[in-house]
Amino acid sequence: MSEDEQQENQYAWAELPVVDARRLELQDVDEVVRLFQACCEYGFFYLNLSSLDGSKVDESEGRILELMEGYFRQPLQTKLRDAVGSHTRGPAGTSTGVVEGSRDAYEALKVARDAVASQAHDPGLADTAYVQDVREFASACDSLCYLILARLSDALNLEATERLESFHRHTVESTTFLGLLHYPSSDTLLNSGVGHNKHTDIGTLTLLLSRTPGLQVSTSDGWRFVRPRQNHMVINVGDTVRFLSNALLKSCVHRVVPTKQTATQSRYSICYFLRPESGVSVRTSDGRTRTVRQWHDEKYEVFKLSHDEQKAGLVLTGGMDSKREHL
Repeated sequence: MSEDEQQENQYAWAELPVVDARRLELQDVDEVVRLFQACCEYGFFYLNLSSLDGSKVDESEGRILELMEGYFRQPLQTKLRDAVGSHTRGPAGTSTGVVEGSRDAYEALKVARDAVASQAHDPGLADTAYVQDVREFASACDSLCYLILARLSDALNLEATERLESFHRHTVESTTFLGLLHYPSSDTLLNSGVGHNKHTDIGTLTLLLSRTPGLQVSTSDGWRFVRPRQNHMVINVGDTVRFLSNALLKSCVHRVVPTKQTATQSRYSICYFLRPESGVSVRTSDGRTRTVRQWHDEKYEVFKLSHDEQKAGLVLTGGMDSKREHL
């Protein structure tokens, strides 16, 4: 049996919709409907990039993986020089893990969009040969996010300042960032961490590339793995755009779990997290009104709480796995 056949037998795959980026650029009506349905019904979909002209995503992926492999091989004390709080970057074990009583098992280097746009050197990238690759990749991801937002605004019949793009102006501060995530192989973990606990994402859209299984989404049939696909990004809807759409758009609960591969191999994920402007007000899943920044900060604190404390509220999963949601 081939390696591909063994992988097919190992995983129960999620059947996610596929949306074509080029057709979105052309404002193809059927493709806009497909995008809207995917965001309303699933909250997760594949974005097919194969027909795009001049996309920097696939071109930069290999270089960024090289960067990640070198960066995360460094001693912990070296990486901790870049740590400036859990909201930006840090080592594994700062949040709860998948298993009750466990901590998480991933470390992150997070590069703020504002730093990329201003061409400031992020501490973790200073004096490396990869700065331009990161800038081009982040810019390409940002363009894809705004393309998706524009087509969703069209589908929602939004105009002028009501359009979703209007809450994401580049000239206004946001916590948008490029996240480089490393899940060390189980046999090298320094703590008893397990994966990344279930959650919904904080912001608007998350764009993800990973060549290794491990990401799971919550479906009506239980947890299902998301299959890595060449020339495709995995896109998921976040909390705040669901709030901005009066819950028409669905954020999906997901997590990262260990697999047979990650027992002996590292797993790398390249993620672009688009967030609205920090001062935008939203009515959140518990019926309260907060700014986007307040929701961001509160959710990061909830990530660090015990599993029992997390279950008592609606923040970690944005109310998506609870009938108590107030939206």
